[in-house]
Amino acid sequence: MKKLLALFAFIFVLTTAAYAEIKQEQGYISVNVEATEDYNPTLVKLSFAIETRDKDPEITANLNKQQSEKVINAVKALIDTTKNETIKTTSYYFNPEYSYKDGKKLTGYIAVNTLQIAIKDPNKTGKIISTALSNGANSVSGLEFILEETNDNCNLLMQKAAKGAKERAGKIAASMNTTVIGIKSINASCSTNSNYSANFRMLNSKAVADTVAEGAGVPVEMGKTKLRAYVNADFYVK
Repeated sequence: MKKLLALFAFIFVLTTAAYAEIKQEQGYISVNVEATEDYNPTLVKLSFAIETRDKDPEITANLNKQQSEKVINAVKALIDTTKNETIKTTSYYFNPEYSYKDGKKLTGYIAVNTLQIAIKDPNKTGKIISTALSNGANSVSGLEFILEETNDNCNLLMQKAAKGAKERAGKIAASMNTTVIGIKSINASCSTNSNYSANFRMLNSKAVADTVAEGAGVPVEMGKTKLRAYVNADFYVK
């Protein structure tokens, strides 16, 4: 008998706990809030490709080496290594090329050396593009404006979004004659949207060379980097 009573008591406790949990789960409001802020980018990454072709593989490789060294030396004169500005090769591609018009036929060779430049001064972007293109780079394959240190700004934005989530939940609850009494769950995140330029190829190197000689550079508008904080929250109401 005692065992049976104990079993009933155990079932009663489980049932009561389950009921309490179900009751607690009743009545909550979900809100999603975004907070944004614009900042000036603090880092620019550019990628250039030096592409050479010839029927002779050795000539193809040597041409690429010569043009790459010319670009690297010219750009190095514009970057400040004391500020961790860098130039490096990110990929090198060398392959035979074929024509398939009348069967597979070797037509020559292609070499592509891709360089990435990272600079801290966005105002140098246009000058560096002009310099690289006028010294042998064939194309700009990437341009990215980045906001580096975001922790403090993200924390402030997430606080702003969290406050907005609470206020929104309170207004929704009030409109339905209820009151916010607690937090069921909350998720927060923060991210940036780096600005990218469209890729373009250099078709008139003389025009760029003349521009650089005049002390100017390719016009580049860096704009702002937007920081976004998101808060998704569920609030209990009664």
